[in-house]
Amino acid sequence: MEADYRQARDIAQREGWAGLARMMDDMMKRLALRRKLSHSMAQVQGAVKNLFNPRTAREVLVNEQFVARDQTNAAQLEVMFRQLVQENARLGPYAELTGYRMHVTDAHLRQLRGDKAGAVQAFGKAIDLIERDRRGLAEERARAAYLRDKVVVYDGAIAELLDQKRHAEAFDLMERSRSRALSALLAKKELVLGSAQERTAYGKSLELRSRIARLQNDHFALAAGKDASPRQLAGYSTQIRQLEAEHGKLLSQLEQQSPKLKELVESRPARLSELQKAARAEGFEVLQYLVRDNDVVLWYIGAERVEVRAVFLTRAALVEKVAALQASLANPQTAFDERIARQLYLFLLEPARAWLTGKRVVVIPHDVLHVLPFQALIAPGGEPWGAGAQITYAPSATVLLGLAPARQIKDGKMLAIADPSIPAAREEVRAIGALYPGSKVEFGRLTTEGEVKAWAKDYNLLHLSVHGKFDASEPLFSHLAFARGGQSDQDDGKLTAAEIFGLPLEGAQLVVLSACETGRAEVTRGDEVMGLTRAFLYAGAQRLIVSQWNVSSESTRLWMETFYREAQRELPAEAARRALIAVRSNKAFSHPHYWAAFTMVGR
Repeated sequence: MEADYRQARDIAQREGWAGLARMMDDMMKRLALRRKLSHSMAQVQGAVKNLFNPRTAREVLVNEQFVARDQTNAAQLEVMFRQLVQENARLGPYAELTGYRMHVTDAHLRQLRGDKAGAVQAFGKAIDLIERDRRGLAEERARAAYLRDKVVVYDGAIAELLDQKRHAEAFDLMERSRSRALSALLAKKELVLGSAQERTAYGKSLELRSRIARLQNDHFALAAGKDASPRQLAGYSTQIRQLEAEHGKLLSQLEQQSPKLKELVESRPARLSELQKAARAEGFEVLQYLVRDNDVVLWYIGAERVEVRAVFLTRAALVEKVAALQASLANPQTAFDERIARQLYLFLLEPARAWLTGKRVVVIPHDVLHVLPFQALIAPGGEPWGAGAQITYAPSATVLLGLAPARQIKDGKMLAIADPSIPAAREEVRAIGALYPGSKVEFGRLTTEGEVKAWAKDYNLLHLSVHGKFDASEPLFSHLAFARGGQSDQDDGKLTAAEIFGLPLEGAQLVVLSACETGRAEVTRGDEVMGLTRAFLYAGAQRLIVSQWNVSSESTRLWMETFYREAQRELPAEAARRALIAVRSNKAFSHPHYWAAFTMVGR
């Protein structure tokens, strides 16, 4: 193309067509500039690609700046802010329904002006309005959609607080963004509670929340239109306030009559000081993550120290890497992607390595990291992290502090159930049951769902070596498979997550799900984790062992037998580490598919 322009220019110059010659010169200059820009973009893309494919820790960008103060959008933000102020003035007393957007824009403008205190206050006003809006509490999909574009409001406030080293306040907001009401998750199926009084109170709570949600939806739609009359809006507002007052009264009653049920309905987020106190008393450290669009915020929380860093890794690149690693773990016939495992170690663990003082580490993931087996990540020395660290997991710090401290499980009463159709399951439950005198071991036939529900309350150790199925479309219908015991839906052979919430497991020191996919879960952008794990935790289990993918029955048997044997003299997390090493040391099970499948939830 450049040769054509040059030839046309030469002809124009010979013929004396000055205008055309200048035009051809201009086209050639533009073409050269485009080529230069294209080359520069290719270099930038190559550099960024290299940043996301590090070979050493030096190639990972880590810093303590969490807010990007870019002045290029200031004028656009000013215009947007004025428009939102006008819109809120039009809505008058009903502006609270959409007013959070105005406060968020105000916060960003204050950040650009250097008004850090004002930015925090503006973010706080936006969050207060979001948390008052109960529209998402009636149905999970609606709630997830509602929160999807509002999680960034919390992220913005957290980033500003972190830039100001206000760690405790930032941690509080991070937990508030994760600790959403759980009631909506249970609405799909009746919850089996301990007493008629609890069932009545719980049903009333769901009813009130559903009515509030419907009214808020209608109120929001009406206010957003142009034909709403003040009288109509006032009518909705009055009804909503009355129902909210009634719901608040019910919560006060639950606080006195049934604290556990109130926790299901409305939980108080954990404080940073509370987490550090527990870490000091029990000797563990915490790595907590916050995934943002352009980086991953890494928290190290120890007994006496808190460190927070921003690691440059976009969410898109992280999702791609986690998916690639999962694909190489799911099938033992597929080569393990050690390159990705090493990269993820450099991004997620290496920045905190200098702060970690012991082996006991609790990982609190976020977003896509909930499905990442950290124990499979490879350190620069070539060893997987799980071979050297005692790793446990928790959905959030709030859930973690609600669980009991770690203790040995050498003394316990076990219920061990095996599905006889699973190879090696019989030997597995027979061997581990022998370690606990007085155990109930069932493997000759498949136990019914009703029997499990009836027996569970009498044992503090539950080991279920049965098939499990995760339902991505309806996580509360994820289930463990038992035999059908009757014609009713209560004993249909599928012990679902919704039913597990109501099991009397307050005395369960440990629940082990030696089954396929029991640890899989759906995670929303609001960081709700839905599946069997959360169901068992809220039913009362203090510690849980689950599998992340379909596992070999023979390698599972080796892992479980080693775990229970070591747990007679070690804490569960150390026993799990030794079980991982035992499976990995077996040549037949050297692929991480076999030894990295099991994760432990708890302290």
